[in-house]
Amino acid sequence: MLAMLEEIQKGHSLEVIDLLYDYCADIIFGCLGLGIDEDDLIEAMRDARVAQRRR
Repeated sequence: MLAMLEEIQKGHSLEVIDLLYDYCADIIFGCLGLGIDEDDLIEAMRDARVAQRRR
């Protein structure tokens, strides 16, 4: 995820990066707080990324 944010940072403002980082952190900590296993969360994020690329 950090690599993605760094890539976005090259062409966008720091405000956008801060919002994206905060949003991602909220999602991750929210899922972990609900008891979702970290490995399951990472796999779900990979699956979502693959699905998005196929669109």
